[in-house]
Amino acid sequence: MEIGVEIEGLHAFVVLAGRLDAAWSNAVGEALDRCIREGAHQIGVDLAAVSFLSSGGIRVLLAARKQLARIDGTLKLERPSAAVVQILELSGLSALLSQADLEPVTAAASSPLASGTTPKKSGEDAAPPEVTERAGARIESWPGGRVAPLRVHTLGDPDATLAGRVNKLIPWRFPAGSLGLGHGAFGSDATECRVRVGEFLAVAGVASTLPADEAAALPDWVAVAGDLVPEIFTAAALVVTGEPDRLVRFEVPRDTAPMGLAMLAEIALARAGTPLAVIVLVAEAAQLVGAALRRPPLSEMPLLRFPEIRDNLTFTAEPAWADSLALVVGVVGRGIQRPLARFLRPLEQDSNLMGHLHAGVFPHRPIRRGRVTLDEIVVPLFEERAPRTLLHLLHDWRQPFGAGESRFRRGLLFTAPLEQA
Repeated sequence: MEIGVEIEGLHAFVVLAGRLDAAWSNAVGEALDRCIREGAHQIGVDLAAVSFLSSGGIRVLLAARKQLARIDGTLKLERPSAAVVQILELSGLSALLSQADLEPVTAAASSPLASGTTPKKSGEDAAPPEVTERAGARIESWPGGRVAPLRVHTLGDPDATLAGRVNKLIPWRFPAGSLGLGHGAFGSDATECRVRVGEFLAVAGVASTLPADEAAALPDWVAVAGDLVPEIFTAAALVVTGEPDRLVRFEVPRDTAPMGLAMLAEIALARAGTPLAVIVLVAEAAQLVGAALRRPPLSEMPLLRFPEIRDNLTFTAEPAWADSLALVVGVVGRGIQRPLARFLRPLEQDSNLMGHLHAGVFPHRPIRRGRVTLDEIVVPLFEERAPRTLLHLLHDWRQPFGAGESRFRRGLLFTAPLEQA
């Protein structure tokens, strides 16, 4: 993105060109802060050349508007592009396009995550959990209200992605009440997205991607807001209709080894009661092990070929992200048939336990005790701060130098039975 700033007394003019997404939201925020610090109370922002606006970008504009309103100033968005107008109108934030008055932004509109509905809250009178112990960890379990299995759909061709020959991207929307993971990108059309295809996950009305073009190293995110629904152009993905509602809370004592991802997958399958389950994990990480695309899969070069793999992927050569909070979305199972089997990989050496899981990595924050809903946990993560990175989780069991598997000390595991669509 290009950022131009002109300051003249009480007035400032900021010209933006490119994508106002997570990769550039901090820089834009700093430019607006600079204008305010230097005494400009009337700021115009030219958006004629802005091709895409994410929830992170919206948050920066709202923060600047709120800061200026406190000092009787104004933020005026000038010459917005068609893409900007569409996103703000869908988000219910079209008032940002007109500064005829300085009425404060309502609480619902001020949050990029406002969905137009009130999230369902957990009840104080909920039944007590079933308490068990596994591998030294305390396990609390609550049943879900859903009886029928959720359905998982496969999109695209994962083998073509690994071979570096993705020719077609599939647009897919992720409303609240659905989830997904795979390779894709945000953008206005498939052509724009082709060079940005990277890891993504979506859950609870929020979608996040890690662009694979080398100019962008930060995850971007878009949330349900008003009529705006996150849309990802995907090369290959798993999409689940519905969200898991069976809850497991686990806590491992400090003198006990943290719980591995494979064991959590087994717990999810046991709670689901089926050979295939969806999993959403929000937990304190002792270590994460994974990889992410560094280059989009377009070069006709196999992504895993050596030595090019070192340029095509970033990977954790040793355990990483200790003491962070991980949001993990995925599908796990045993005895899985095609086409789903093409998307899953072994979670343990010499085992039929399979899975495909992506993790968003956030700064540590405590998790409220008791029974909670998925919305209550996931939505505030993005409201407070964007993820630091996204990873495709894997088990590096190479001896003697493999990094092992991802491990967790405490957290929440939401799960539900799955069936192939």
